[in-house]
Amino acid sequence: MQYMIVGTLKDSASPSDSVTLGKKFQSWQPPDGLKVEGLWNSGARAYALFSTDDYTLVGEVIAQYQAVFNFTIDPVVPAEDMAPAMLRGSEWAAS
Repeated sequence: MQYMIVGTLKDSASPSDSVTLGKKFQSWQPPDGLKVEGLWNSGARAYALFSTDDYTLVGEVIAQYQAVFNFTIDPVVPAEDMAPAMLRGSEWAAS
């Protein structure tokens, strides 16, 4: 399963909190069983796409950064896989 994580800097995060976490991130490695598909940053938000069969690993990573970021976590499915399921659901609703 893939998970899209969006982190937004907390208002309570101090500049020193951000510096400390930024330095730690430079040597960060994902736990075994969690594959990083991509990491992005817009300045205002951080984005990560992870793949794992063990959702608890996502929780482990979130816990490492929760002092500085608020997170949303969404399980995501490729559109080509989701489209047929959505069509079936829409057809059922319309019947």
